[in-house]
Amino acid sequence: MKNVYLKVVLAVLLFCLVQGIVSIVVSFCTGQTFNTQMLALALIGSGLLSCLILAGMKMIRLSGAFSCGHSPLKMSVIAYLAAVFGVFAMDLLGEKMDLPDMMGKEFLSMSHNLWGILALAVVGPITEELVFREGIQGFMQRKGVSCWTAIIISALCFGVIHFNPAQIPFAFGIGLILGIIYYKTGNVLLTSLIHITNNSMAVLEMRILGEDIETFSYEQALGGSLLSWIHIVVAAVVSVILLRYYWKNA
Repeated sequence: MKNVYLKVVLAVLLFCLVQGIVSIVVSFCTGQTFNTQMLALALIGSGLLSCLILAGMKMIRLSGAFSCGHSPLKMSVIAYLAAVFGVFAMDLLGEKMDLPDMMGKEFLSMSHNLWGILALAVVGPITEELVFREGIQGFMQRKGVSCWTAIIISALCFGVIHFNPAQIPFAFGIGLILGIIYYKTGNVLLTSLIHITNNSMAVLEMRILGEDIETFSYEQALGGSLLSWIHIVVAAVVSVILLRYYWKNA
């Protein structure tokens, strides 16, 4: 079992290393030190390369990772709604935590070019699901690690690799939800759809609000602090109820 955890640590380190190396290569090829298109290309390239490396390490099953299996449509809808309510609660809670956003300006700029949209809303979510749900959580499950240990470790890894204080708690929380869904489905088809939806909504929000997103407040939009807390509690409770039902019946 010790070798399983060592391989997980190695996979996370390789994921980070590949991101750094691909960023340097893209920068060299474009002849520029930094711009958001370069960042987008680096994210796409490093995500795809990481998936290939983990597949070579026998951690990702490329042939079965997207197999739809026999998940009933009803259960898939319940899981999707549970994630939506959970994400909404975490978005509001994250705003109240007021953690520094070290990548806000870069993400805003990326949301206004095609490569950035592809990186944030499509390729990024899919490759991250392959790496962290299929590659890390799935690998641990297949090696006999308990489901909750695998879910929590993969969610922690998913949170930490974002390296952005404003994203880490949110990524950990959504990682738990996606981990539960992955455990029940055994594939990343539904988790990728949820991840794409979440990131696409964030991109849409940035495109609509533009630079005003830096001062936008969900709390004010919802009518104040008390109503904001009510929304958090209600959304969180609904998410937990739906997840509990999904866990028992999927």
